Amino acid sequence: MIFDEELHGKSIGRALTDSRTLRELDLQYVSFDHPKCFYDLSSAILNERCRLNILKIRGIQITSLEGKIIQIILMKNKQLHTVDLSHCRADDSESFECFLQKLDAHCNIRYLTLDNM
Repeated sequence: MIFDEELHGKSIGRALTDSRTLRELDLQYVSFDHPKCFYDLSSAILNERCRLNILKIRGIQITSLEGKIIQIILMKNKQLHTVDLSHCRADDSESFECFLQKLDAHCNIRYLTLDNM
């Protein structure tokens, strides 16, 4: 699926912040062609009203921008405990290193899946 407009990020973001029951988001093989879409989605995940516990973003292309945003999500979202980044591709190794460095005492992630990276 291709998310190429801001509308997609805002719509999913609104669902993440407005829903009291949504706990898992699975975005397998989504292509974020419009950077604002990924930004809007990520902003919603960082919102204190977001109750997301499980985030699956398998098979996406991770640029340095996405790597930095994932890093912020890992550091600041205290509800999130499971992240699946299997089958993701990166422009360069720094994109992965950027967020993997933040898996420390300040991170609540208990389950991280990185199959076939």
